Amino acid sequence: MFPYPRRKELSVALYPSFLGIRSSLIQKTLFLSFIFRLLLTFRVDRLYLIDAPSQDFNFVKKILMYSITPPYL
Repeated sequence: MFPYPRRKELSVALYPSFLGIRSSLIQKTLFLSFIFRLLLTFRVDRLYLIDAPSQDFNFVKKILMYSITPPYL
């Protein structure tokens, strides 16, 4: 069954700099997958990535685009 639609839009803003405390690439990827799973669980409509002058922004964007790509492509 499909969940009922939201009455109001739910938006979340993330700062990619929160990955700075993680040391390895595996830890960063696991933490991002946990965050993305939570966003799906709570049916977030929009995700805003606050642009930061770090390479973490590009990493989060790359992992996010990879995770939303259908498996058959």
